[in-house]
Amino acid sequence: MTEQTINELADFFRTFKQGETKQPPQSNLTYDDAVAYFFRNMEVRGLASETRHFYKDKLNAFRKFLVQIKKVQALETLTSSELEYYIESKYSKNKVNTFNCHARALRAFFNYLERDGYLIANPAHNVKPKKVRKEKIDYFTVEQVRKLLTSFDLRYKSELRNLLIIMVLLDTGIRNSELVRIKLEDINTKERSIYIYATKTNTFRTVYYSKETERIYNVYRREVLKGAEKGPLFVKFHRQYNEPILDSPLNTEMVYGLLNVKQRKYLVLGFV
Repeated sequence: MTEQTINELADFFRTFKQGETKQPPQSNLTYDDAVAYFFRNMEVRGLASETRHFYKDKLNAFRKFLVQIKKVQALETLTSSELEYYIESKYSKNKVNTFNCHARALRAFFNYLERDGYLIANPAHNVKPKKVRKEKIDYFTVEQVRKLLTSFDLRYKSELRNLLIIMVLLDTGIRNSELVRIKLEDINTKERSIYIYATKTNTFRTVYYSKETERIYNVYRREVLKGAEKGPLFVKFHRQYNEPILDSPLNTEMVYGLLNVKQRKYLVLGFV
């Protein structure tokens, strides 16, 4: 080795021994840029719109806090204590599920930024969801299910649709977000099966329905969908005329709404 090389190495080890080595410089990462990177990654992964909406809601709420402490333009300066203060002060008095939703969203966001090299220090390392007490689940009895299925007024076409919704849910156990995405092309009538896109896991699976559901499906397709072979299975209705809008699928909020109405009627009638 040359004398110059020896001197350079000596200087390096002297600096290292004295603890004077510098950490890699952090980029001047803005919050808005970080969120844009995060959502771009979700689009590449093909995550469902409901998932993106979930994160958008939680990250928009967090942005207001960053504005207050003046760190929107310098996200890398955010500390763990500041992040924990935000979670605890804003959501600790809410329901546990509300607290956990915000905690999980921020953990996922900052874990992504750290993993992909946008941040060196992850302020969300100590942010943990709270334990949720498991509650007892009350199941419908066979008699309750029978009364529910016979409570629809099938003089109305929309009630025929609603009955089919209940029967498909009972048969398959699919999620609401999966239910509203079913198309006629996804149904195999020979095997009594439905090809389902699982929004939560971004995968596909096949579920099966009963002969009783098949009978209702055939009537619904003939009377409501006019024998259509393509398009959404569950469609909206004109409120005034109770006629289907064949190219307009239900959304998750509408399904929740009709299920709530049915539940209220069910309670009034004394079925539960």
